[in-house]
Amino acid sequence: MAAKSSRTAYAFCSDCVKQVTFIRHGEADHNVAVRETGSNDAYSDPRWEDAALTEDGLQQAMQLREDLLKTGTKFDLVLVSPLMRTLQTAITTFASDLDSEENLSALTTPDGEVQSLPFLAVELIREAFGEHCCDKRSPVSVVQGDFPEVDFSLVETDAGTWLLTLSNFRTECLPIL
Repeated sequence: MAAKSSRTAYAFCSDCVKQVTFIRHGEADHNVAVRETGSNDAYSDPRWEDAALTEDGLQQAMQLREDLLKTGTKFDLVLVSPLMRTLQTAITTFASDLDSEENLSALTTPDGEVQSLPFLAVELIREAFGEHCCDKRSPVSVVQGDFPEVDFSLVETDAGTWLLTLSNFRTECLPIL
C-alpha cells in the first residue's frame, strides 16, 4: 500500500491571485545631500527630516507612471508610507485623471466607470525612525491637508515615533508577512 501524501494540491485560480508591486520613492533632498557631501552623515542632518522629493524625484515618479501605463498593469490599492517622499511618489505616480483613458485603476463601478485608486497610509511599511533624521516623518496633522487622497486612519499617532525593535517586529511586522 502506498504511503498517503500529506501535501494538499491547490488548483491555480488566476482570479484569486493578487500581484504586489513594491516601488521605492524617487530622489529626495537627503539623497542629494549624501551624494554632494560624499558622507552618510547627511542622513542625520535635521535639515532633511522627512525629506521631500527633488525636482528629479518628481520627474522619476512621472516617468514611472508613464512606464506603468505602457505595461497596461492596473492596480486595486496603493499602500503608502506616511513619509513625505513616499506620499509624493505615490500621488504623482498613481493619482489619475479619471476622464482619461490613461489611468492605473483597476476599479470600476457596475456601470463600467473607472474609480479612483484608494490610497492608504500604513506606518509599518516605512523605514523605522532611528538615528537618521530623514526617516522621521512629519505629523499626520501637517501632511494630510497636502494629500487629501490618502486615508491616514491606520496611522495611530500624529507624530512619527515608530521605532523598529525585535519585539515589535515579531508582533507587528511578521503577521503581515
